[in-house]
Amino acid sequence: MEEEKQIKVHTKDGERLLSEAETIRVRNLNRRQAELESDGFVRKDKLISVKTANIVGNLSLLPLIILMVAIYIIRNGMNFMPKPAICCV
Repeated sequence: MEEEKQIKVHTKDGERLLSEAETIRVRNLNRRQAELESDGFVRKDKLISVKTANIVGNLSLLPLIILMVAIYIIRNGMNFMPKPAICCV
């Protein structure tokens, strides 16, 4: 069996060779992609910006925040600064 060459990738700092494990993962991914495309699947890259990801991520927490505030209000009323407990000595 002939030895397979490592894959060279471009990075923002230049080029580098992938490690053996990374090379295996890339080859497996490419093989699986070819299998799926031969079965009739079509590759569609869907990318979003970091800004959009941050906005959507933060907005997805909004229902949870509303639920937690509602539970607090139901249990404690609108008393956001409860009186400290008085301890008997």
